Amino acid sequence: MDPRQVEDWVAQIDESGFAKAEGVVPLSLTRALVDGCADLLERPTESWSGSHRFYESREWRPSNFASPGKATTFMDFLGESPKLDNAVDALLSLPEIQNVLEQVVGANHRIWYASVRRADAHCDGLPIHQDIQGETGLCVLMSETEVDDGKLVFLPGSHRWPRGTDEGGLGGLLLPKHVNLYLTHATGSPGDIYFFLNKTWHARDPAGDRAATALIITFIP
Repeated sequence: MDPRQVEDWVAQIDESGFAKAEGVVPLSLTRALVDGCADLLERPTESWSGSHRFYESREWRPSNFASPGKATTFMDFLGESPKLDNAVDALLSLPEIQNVLEQVVGANHRIWYASVRRADAHCDGLPIHQDIQGETGLCVLMSETEVDDGKLVFLPGSHRWPRGTDEGGLGGLLLPKHVNLYLTHATGSPGDIYFFLNKTWHARDPAGDRAATALIITFIP
């Protein structure tokens, strides 16, 4: 591990609200993560129309949500696949990731959300929003992801603004296309990482002609 590289990422998170880290995840581990995520997303799904029960229950409940025009997302996936669990354990044991999380979230952090999300071709995006106070995200790309794909986008420096609402943002009305000129797109190759403060205004772009998959785990102190 190069301490200077970790310090650079932490400085970028402080400055912009997010940072991209390349070359951290070994190729063999990336392949295990990609295969494990793909297997989970092929499991039976339930409609997004019932997702309110998932959020209202406030309990760990593995659920694979899918509906026409929406991303396929396996929520609370940990514990569902020993193969993927082992890969995620190896991922979170990487010194670079441990070091960044300890500096940004604190030594006693814990997992808040854990999801595998595939933005299927031509699916809708999400409006620009914030998440809960103190939440920090780790997004690992599981597919080649380009500007036209359904990916995370960030509004640099917006983590320094006064908070909007704890859940949702700007009334859920501001779509990425309205401020696209100012956004940074989470593009890259499988295994590339994005650390981000969930206070940073962020969204998901609508998908183009192909799917884009990402593994997203968030942490709180």
